[in-house]
Amino acid sequence: MEAFLTVRNETECRADPLTAEDQLIQSMPDASPVKWHRAHTTWFFEQFLLGEHCKDYTPFHPDYAFLFNSYYVSAGPRHARHQRGHLTRPGADEITAYRRHVDAAVVSRLPMRTRWPRSRRWWKSVSITNSSTRN
Repeated sequence: MEAFLTVRNETECRADPLTAEDQLIQSMPDASPVKWHRAHTTWFFEQFLLGEHCKDYTPFHPDYAFLFNSYYVSAGPRHARHQRGHLTRPGADEITAYRRHVDAAVVSRLPMRTRWPRSRRWWKSVSITNSSTRN
């Protein structure tokens, strides 16, 4: 859990000096704007950990699965990758709230599960890699 929180905090520390407008810039079609990256790496945990394995979890917003999935074809329809910088809403503050909501849900539910579908080591490796390689 410590590694998860460390990586999640590092992303926020890197985004902190940027304005909401700075976080929207997409320098090229395959690059992720900061705001989108912050939301995508949050959606990953919501989709693949909380959504699939915590029956009592309710997604933060019903549109986020479409807006912030651009890599995982099996997870459903996606917003066009080259247009991530066109998303003016949700705003950066709402993405911060989303991250806090999902992080709190992961922290509160992970220790309560006695048996994950895959090993905790696998989840830790995949999830931290997903967050840190896109920083």
